[in-house]
Amino acid sequence: MGSSAISFEMEVNAPYSLNYLIFMQNIYLNQFRESGNRPLFPYIDHSKWGIIGPSQFRESFRKVWYEEVRKSTEDWRFGHKKIFCSEKDYFPTLYETNKKGEDGFQESILAFSAWWDSIAGKIAIEKVFDDENMQKLYLELSSEARTTETHNRLKIDLIFDKIRLSDFTCAPWYSVVSIEDIFLKDRRTELIKNLALLIS
Repeated sequence: MGSSAISFEMEVNAPYSLNYLIFMQNIYLNQFRESGNRPLFPYIDHSKWGIIGPSQFRESFRKVWYEEVRKSTEDWRFGHKKIFCSEKDYFPTLYETNKKGEDGFQESILAFSAWWDSIAGKIAIEKVFDDENMQKLYLELSSEARTTETHNRLKIDLIFDKIRLSDFTCAPWYSVVSIEDIFLKDRRTELIKNLALLIS
C-alpha cells in the first residue's frame, strides 16, 4: 500500500516486440564480434539474412527500441506476435532493402517464434518471475509507492537478456527488466532501488 488509500499494483509482461529486439541485438553482437569472449544467445548462422551494417544497425536498432518501449509504456497490446504484422514497415529497417533483407526478416521471425513459443522460451522466462518472486518484490516496493488515481500500477516488461544497444529502459511507473536482474541475488538490491525511484 502506498502513502494514499489507493492500492499499489504490479503487472508483469514478457512482450514479443522487446524480446525479438534483444534476439536481434545478440545476433548482431555475435556477428560483428562485439559480444566479448562469451557468445550470446542465439548463436546461429544468419549470414543470409541481410542484416544491415554495424553503424546503420546500431542507429536503426536504437530508434526501433525507443519506439517499442515508448509504445509499451502506453499500452501492452505489443505482447502478442501479431506485432510483426502491425509493425511490418518498422522492424525491417534492421535489414537490407532488397529481397535478401525481406527473406531475412521473415526467417528471423520464424527463428525467434520457434524458440519463444516453446516451453524453453516465454514460459521459462515468465517462470523466473513466479508468484514467490512477484510477492517479494511487491512487498519491498509497496512501502515506497506514492500512488494516485492515475498512477498506482507498476508495469514491468521482462526481457531474456540485457539491453546493450540502448539505455532507454524506464519511465515513471514502467521498467524494462532483464531476467538476470531478478534471478541473480547480487543484482536484486540495485533493481529494488531503481524501481522504487520510478514509483515514489
